Amino acid sequence: RSSDLIPGSLKYYSCGPLGCWGVNSADDIYFRSGVTPTSCSGLTWENVPGKLSMIEVGSEGSVYGVNSEGNVYRRDGITSDNNIGTTWTQVQFQNLQFKHVTQDLSWLWLIALDGSILRCAV
Repeated sequence: RSSDLIPGSLKYYSCGPLGCWGVNSADDIYFRSGVTPTSCSGLTWENVPGKLSMIEVGSEGSVYGVNSEGNVYRRDGITSDNNIGTTWTQVQFQNLQFKHVTQDLSWLWLIALDGSILRCAV
């Protein structure tokens, strides 16, 4: 099995049907276009405004992340014509703070700072 070295340095990387998202050590957010099942190295990195500590992409393309303060954000406006979307929207959870989020099949799964796990319908 062959592999490709992708240029860049990230602490978090997650891929979905429209491309891959990553976060570097400065919490800067990047999108990698041109990633396909037959070409995992993709084409170019594009810096996306905002700061996140981690980021996840669901199998249908939804993008969620957590910032350094434990707040959860959703990327809005993602389409096949606009792979990076338009804005970040904070998702409120009764003043709880989180360290991880993932979304798939209409469920949002979150790990709070104390380690507790939450599941929410989206």
